[in-house]
Amino acid sequence: MKKNNTSMLKGGGGGNGILGVFAKAPSGPIAENIENATNEQQQTDIDWSYVIAATQLINNDAAKGVPIAIKSLKLKLKSKSPVVINYALTVMDAFVKGCGRPFANELCQKDSLNFLHSTLERKSLAPENRGRLLELIADWSILIREPPSMLQFFHKLVSEGFRFPPTENVRQLLAAGGAAPPPQELIFATSEPTSGTLTTDISLAENTSQMFLETLNFSENPDELPSNEIVQEFKAKCEELRSRLATYIQQPSTDEAQLAKLLQAHTSIVNALDQYETLIKSQSAQAAEGEQAEPSAQPPEVTGTPKSDPFESSTEVENPPASASNGSQEESSPSEKKLGCVNQ
Repeated sequence: MKKNNTSMLKGGGGGNGILGVFAKAPSGPIAENIENATNEQQQTDIDWSYVIAATQLINNDAAKGVPIAIKSLKLKLKSKSPVVINYALTVMDAFVKGCGRPFANELCQKDSLNFLHSTLERKSLAPENRGRLLELIADWSILIREPPSMLQFFHKLVSEGFRFPPTENVRQLLAAGGAAPPPQELIFATSEPTSGTLTTDISLAENTSQMFLETLNFSENPDELPSNEIVQEFKAKCEELRSRLATYIQQPSTDEAQLAKLLQAHTSIVNALDQYETLIKSQSAQAAEGEQAEPSAQPPEVTGTPKSDPFESSTEVENPPASASNGSQEESSPSEKKLGCVNQ
C-alpha cells in the first residue's frame, strides 16, 4: 500500500481553506495522519493505517488530541474536492466510534454543530457529500445519547427541510416519541427512489465495500474481527446497502444504465461480505483443528521423586531408565510445539 511521505498541511492536495483570519493549520502526528488519510491522490479509497494511527494518538492524550483532530477535519470539510470531503467524513465517523466520549463531546459542542450546519448549507457541497453527512448525523444521534445536542441537531435539520437518506436509523429517529414525525416529503421516499438517492447509494455502496475490504486486509488477527467495532460497523452498513440495492434493482422504473450500475455496486458489496465470511470461517477451522489436536499432547511419563518445591519448572529424577530420559520426554516436544503454534 502506497504511503505518503510528506504532508501538505496548508493549501495543496485538498484545497483546505481557512476557518478564520488568524486560523492556523494544526501540525503534529495527528494532523499529519489525517492529512494522509484524506489525500485525494492516494491510490486506494482510504488508507486505514493512518486512521488507526490517528485514533491511537488521540486516545493516548484526548485533552490535546481531540481539538487537533476536530480542527484538522473542519479544514478538510471546507475543501472544494468531493473526494477529500468524503474521506474527512469517513475519518470523523471512525473517530466518533474509536475515540469514545471525549471526541463525541467535542463534536456535540455548539461551534462544531454550527460548522456542520454551515457545511450542509453550502451551495457548492456535492449532493453525495451532503447525503453522507446527513446520514452520519442520524447515526451519531443514535450513538451519542449524552449530551443530547446531536439528537436535537438532527430534529432541527428535519424541521428545516433537509432531505435525509432513508436509512434504518433515520426511520428509527423519526418514529421515536417526543417530537412529531415530519412531513413525508422531508425524507426520500423508499417506494420510488429519486435519481439523487440512487446515485448517492451507489456511490456509498462502492466506497463502503472498498473501505470494508481495506479494513479486512489491514487486520492482522482474523480472530479479532467479530469484536472489532470498525469492522462490524462496515459489515452492518454493507448488509444494509445490500438490501437497499436489491430493492432498487427490483423497481420496474429502473432504466438499463441505472440497473448496470446497481448490479455492479451490489456485486462489490456481496464480495466484501463474502471476504469477511471467508476470514471468519478460516479462523473457525483453525480453532477447530487446534481443539482436535489438543488431546494428542500427552504429558511425558516420569519416574522418580520430584523436588519438594512444586513451583520448580524441572523435575529431578532418580536413576531414570535410558528410555525415559531420551524417549518419551523428547517425543512429546514436537506435539506440544505444534499445539502451541495452533493456539496462538
